[in-house]
Amino acid sequence: MTRSCTKFKRREGTAGILGHLYETKLISLFYFRAIHEEAIEEFQLASNVDKVGAFDDICFKTRVTGFEKPISVFIQAKHRENKNQTLEIDLATYFISYLNIRKHFDPKNEDSFFKSTYDEAECLFVIYTTAKDEIGNSSDIASEYTDVVYDLIGTAAGGTVKQPDQQEERVNWLCEIAMKEQMIQLADRMCKCIDDEINLDNLLSDELMLRYHYILAQQVLHVDDLQPDGETRVATFRADFFDNYENYLTVFKDSLYKEILKRRTIDTNDIARLLNEYLTDPTDVTKLSKVNKQYNEYYTPDLKRLHNVSHVTVEQATDLAARQILSELQVKVPAAFGNKDLTLCSNENRKKRRIKHLITKITEKLENCQFSKIVAINESSPKEFLELNGGLAGAIGNIFVLDDETKLMKITDNFESLETNAKLLYESLNKEIELINKTKQGHRDLLRAEEQINLRQYRFSFNVYKFPKVLLEYNEYEKHLARDFLNKLIIYSSQADEKTVEKKLKAEIEESLTLNDSFYAKIDEIFLKYHNEIQDWWLKPKEADYLTKDGELFKNATRYMIADPLTSSLSVPFVRLMRQYNYTFTDDALHSLGLSDQELTTIVVAEYSTLTVAKVMQYLKNKDYAALDIAHIARLEVDMRNALRRELSFTNENKVLIFVCDDVMGYKNKRALKNIAEAVLGKRCIIIANQTSAILLQRYFRAARTVCDERNGLMDLSEDCRRRVFANAGVEVELEQKDMRVELKAFVGA
Repeated sequence: MTRSCTKFKRREGTAGILGHLYETKLISLFYFRAIHEEAIEEFQLASNVDKVGAFDDICFKTRVTGFEKPISVFIQAKHRENKNQTLEIDLATYFISYLNIRKHFDPKNEDSFFKSTYDEAECLFVIYTTAKDEIGNSSDIASEYTDVVYDLIGTAAGGTVKQPDQQEERVNWLCEIAMKEQMIQLADRMCKCIDDEINLDNLLSDELMLRYHYILAQQVLHVDDLQPDGETRVATFRADFFDNYENYLTVFKDSLYKEILKRRTIDTNDIARLLNEYLTDPTDVTKLSKVNKQYNEYYTPDLKRLHNVSHVTVEQATDLAARQILSELQVKVPAAFGNKDLTLCSNENRKKRRIKHLITKITEKLENCQFSKIVAINESSPKEFLELNGGLAGAIGNIFVLDDETKLMKITDNFESLETNAKLLYESLNKEIELINKTKQGHRDLLRAEEQINLRQYRFSFNVYKFPKVLLEYNEYEKHLARDFLNKLIIYSSQADEKTVEKKLKAEIEESLTLNDSFYAKIDEIFLKYHNEIQDWWLKPKEADYLTKDGELFKNATRYMIADPLTSSLSVPFVRLMRQYNYTFTDDALHSLGLSDQELTTIVVAEYSTLTVAKVMQYLKNKDYAALDIAHIARLEVDMRNALRRELSFTNENKVLIFVCDDVMGYKNKRALKNIAEAVLGKRCIIIANQTSAILLQRYFRAARTVCDERNGLMDLSEDCRRRVFANAGVEVELEQKDMRVELKAFVGA
């Protein structure tokens, strides 16, 4: 597995305040176990991975001692407050996600997580829930791979681990889903071909196009003869395609209509004009179809509400608009598209050698099946024998045609329908068969009929993934996908809830560390710091580094706690609470503070300290810092205060100390402030206070520069934060409930 530093793409909408604790605590537990398990040689761990569907919550890939393949696990985590609640398992959604994930695996993928073929990794797809599951016809599982994964992610001794059975009815149902997904993807490829977004030389290198180009040429497109360049053909849409409502073809057609209309644009003024024309006679579907050529405008609630245009009418107009566009198109396709002819190179000598090679292989197959008369050709055959250019894949639909009775392939008896290369192969094959039969006859006085090779009697069963389909229905490949999915889908139900996961992680941390009684920072504080590190990583909005075996997140947490245990134990809960508010600011708002790394002490005058503390923490996000509340320090026992003062005086000079001083007018607060000021002399400090407290602070921190934080308007928040701020006015966090509505009201100037 590649160990280079790589990043993964995050899907949008993954940085909300609520609902993520379960996920981040699971990640904290899994990561902790992975870095401490010696058998795990290396791993990559990611969360909220873009474009992998339902299994994006937690993804990890690992190499384990004793296993040939790396293990790739994709997890959807479902937390339910009521553990007796039953979780509905939507197999269709999970199967579509499985299909999407398969596509990501590619030896050319720059993302090292997916840089291999799918089969080169042992992939597992996990539904992980605190609830019960209702999947019927399932069974317990036990395999070496699932045992390894369970050791990493299992959290409940009483939980269940099982997978759906491979019932024929279930397999067939999933095959239908796979076919419909392929039709949607095929429509997308077709649009890209129409708009010249796919190089013609690469069109049939696309596996989906390779499997369906023959069917497209039979049921969707009329493909003309070779162009003068000898390398391309021109295709137009068949008139009967638009009125064909066969199941899978309808899915393809609907997707094609939707996508092709999305890609067409009309000037806004033209849309308004056309819409006004239509509204003079709302029964005229033809006029509405002209508007519908701009798909994003074709059906809005306003149109329906204001003008009483029915959905059926809009659908009819959409259908007409797409037909008009498609029926006028001429699409350039490569010469091999549709297998109108066998594809061979133009060099005559090489063409003859290829024909001879094909005939030799075909006759070998025929002679080996003389009695059954059914020739099975599968992936075990040589690659050059199977490929599209010069192989059997290019003979599907010309030399090999469908036998309606057996649904197998046979050799055509319609010689006149063949084009040049196919005719050459057909004639050469028949001559070779005649020669073989004569040779056999020459060695025997009487040759029985069943010993002769009669091409009309043979049927061919092609079970090769990259062969063109001749029927628009699922076959063994789709069944393989369905069975593989069911074999790799694992349901972890009745697992530990969020609070129990935390307890379990704390227990495992305690077991791994030796802490003495004088060590102020106990397991709770280490957990808080470690979980904060994980949450910071989890909250990165667009791109993040994979967590790896040699990562520093857990080490940072323990190192931080051991270096300044009392400072850490006081700072971590405060910092954690601030992060739960999840305020983030624009770059301009951050720079407006005027903070400088060259200044030791800065006093920031702030009307709303909560917002300013959040802003300073964001500014220092890549630095080592601690945040302390002077009022809280003043309430500590004398021994604890003195210990903190000593610890602060020896704090590493690279650490930034944030002090919140909302109220320093009381005697205890003033004394605490004076002691702290003496202890941190020469340290980098940022002190946040209101206007009244700032005057007193200048007495104790005489060298400090004073700035004002005035950029706390709604537009100073980041875009994501602005969307969240009102929805989360009352924020429930683990430590306590904080009602922020009063502060927010002032904050937005309401």
